[in-house]
This record gives sequence, C-alpha cells and structure tokens, in this order.
Amino acid sequence: MSDPSAPLPQNSPSGKPPAVPPEKVRVRPRVRLKPRSERSRHGWAWLRGILLLGVLVWLMGFSTQPWAALVGGWILGVILLDELGGGWFAYLGIPIGWLAFLSVPEQWWTVAPLLTGCLWVYLLVRHSGGLFALPLAVAGFVAPWFVFQFLLTRIDRVGKVDPVLRLLTADPFPRVFIGTILMGAGFVLLYHLLVFVLNRARVRRSLPARAVPISTVPPVPTPSSPTPPNSQP
Repeated sequence: MSDPSAPLPQNSPSGKPPAVPPEKVRVRPRVRLKPRSERSRHGWAWLRGILLLGVLVWLMGFSTQPWAALVGGWILGVILLDELGGGWFAYLGIPIGWLAFLSVPEQWWTVAPLLTGCLWVYLLVRHSGGLFALPLAVAGFVAPWFVFQFLLTRIDRVGKVDPVLRLLTADPFPRVFIGTILMGAGFVLLYHLLVFVLNRARVRRSLPARAVPISTVPPVPTPSSPTPPNSQP
C-alpha cells in the first residue's frame, strides 16, 4: 500500500498533469520489418525454387528420357535454380541429379562424377564474383571435361582405355555438355538485363515530377506606384 502521508501529485496551472522526467520514460524499441516489396520478392523466389526442384526431381528420377537429355536437364536445372530460386536451391539441385541412377545406371556411373564436379566449380565461381564472374564460371565448368579428355588421349597412347570412359568424349555428350552451358549462360545474361531494365523503369516511375527552375519562370510585372512630385521650398 502507498503511504497516506505522501503528497498527492498536483496538476499544473494549465490543468495538465506534470511532465515525467526524460530519464524515467521507457521507450519501446521499434521492430524494423522488411518492406513489402522485399518480402514479396523473397516469397516468389521460394516459390520458384520449390517448383523447379519438383520439376528436377521428376525429370531425374521418374521420367523416361534418354541419358543425354538428362545431362542437359541437370545442367540447365541447376542454372535455373541458381538464378530464379536462390543460391542454396542450386546446391540442392546437384545431389538431385544422382536420382538418374534409377533410370540410366550404366551411363550415369561415368557421367555423374564429372558433372557433379563441373556444377560445383560453376556455382562456387559464380557466387564469388556475381555476374562479372560468369565467364570464369563457364570456363571452370568445362575445364574438368577438357582435362579428362587430355588425360584420356594420353592413356590411350600407353594402353587400352575402358570403353565406358569414351562415353564422355563421343557424341552426343560433348554437344549436349557444351551447348547446354552456353544456353544457360545466355539465359543468365538476358535475365539480368531484363531485371536491370525493369528496375530502372520502376525507379523512374517512383521519382517525383521535376520542378521548373526559378530562372525559367518569367517575372510577373507589378504595377509601380506613382511617385509624388517634389515639393518646392
């Protein structure tokens, strides 16, 4: 209970209660929320990533496409996941490619290890430098295949090479391998160009109308008051 002898708070002459000292005022910290546009952009990225992951799972594990089509679908699917869904969606797409063992196990024992390394190199280089690292990412993607082809020719001169390994140097693998990564790189460039143009147009629409400079406004003439005649002494 409060002390009955304590003085009651008196109102100020204006009738308002006395102000509370600043040191006794508790300010509730503001919780910063993300803008609605940013939240919707992240939501759409999640939706696109989940849909593309579902399509890639169906393609690699449950479709009846030939192994060459699965090679192109795996490469293009990881690139689309990286651009439309987000970085970690693309990393999930790499192990999904191993689902092709359910349909083409013979060829995939040779194809899967090489493509896994190539996709890892592409994503690591691509995320290290953004769009400017795209040429390096494409070069890093095809580099393991060129190294494998060089080593295979050297081994072929010394001894007999397993015919299964020649699958990576015979048609249609080189055509699908190089053609798909070039197609994916073209899509990345066009996608970022489209995003840049749309962002510039959105910024221009959000800017206020440009005000007319003061120097271009013609002066408004004001009527001059008649000057009284000078009085003579």
